[in-house]
Amino acid sequence: MEDPLDPSVVGRLWALPTADVLGVFDTAMVEIHRLTAVAVRALRELSVRGVPERDGATKPAAWVRNRHRVSIKAAHRLVQLAK
Repeated sequence: MEDPLDPSVVGRLWALPTADVLGVFDTAMVEIHRLTAVAVRALRELSVRGVPERDGATKPAAWVRNRHRVSIKAAHRLVQLAK
């Protein structure tokens, strides 16, 4: 199968066999976890450097929420992972 995250593959999931759709899902989840780890490491470094406070945030989670328009729950989760 071609790159499972290629837009041409994702755009036609309905036409793929179930095994291929599972492959797309599994690959996407691996990438989500990999990129989350990168984001958490960067957030930890930004927090150490005081960037959220410099930008006027009272808490790092508020800074994440406002900067990336995620729910406060998701922002708190990232901050917890970054500790």
